Amino acid sequence: MVADEFNHAMTVQKKEEQRQNLLQDAAEELEELRCNLDSALLSEVQEPSSLGPHRKRKDAYKGMSADEVVGVYKDQERQRRENAAHRDALQGEDSAWAQYDSACVRAGMAMEREEDRKRKEQNAKYAEAQRQDAKLAETRKQHMNHVYKNEITSDFFSQFGTSAR
Repeated sequence: MVADEFNHAMTVQKKEEQRQNLLQDAAEELEELRCNLDSALLSEVQEPSSLGPHRKRKDAYKGMSADEVVGVYKDQERQRRENAAHRDALQGEDSAWAQYDSACVRAGMAMEREEDRKRKEQNAKYAEAQRQDAKLAETRKQHMNHVYKNEITSDFFSQFGTSAR
């Protein structure tokens, strides 16, 4: 019976040691977790950059904060609005140049039509003047043919050889 009591006491003592070891391990794990949670690694507490407080250290960068992400989105939206305004301004400028170009083309075509009209009028005047000149020349020719008939008569031949000279 003494051996049974001794064995029983040893078993109880061994179980108590195991329980104490488990409690100590759990306490150590809890302390390790608390230290890890409070450490600079997980809390992302970092020393400021030597270049200034506004700069981030490249070796300790963990990503952007929510405020920085919102700031980036706001900047992108502002840039989109600026680019859209710039595109609209360019389109307006291009349409103004297109209107100016078409107005210049229309003015050039009007000047060409006016020039063609004047050229046709001038050609018509020249043609009329040439017709009048031709009519006058024909009238003169008829008059000259009537006045100076170029008929050869016997008197023409009789004038030759009548003198000694």
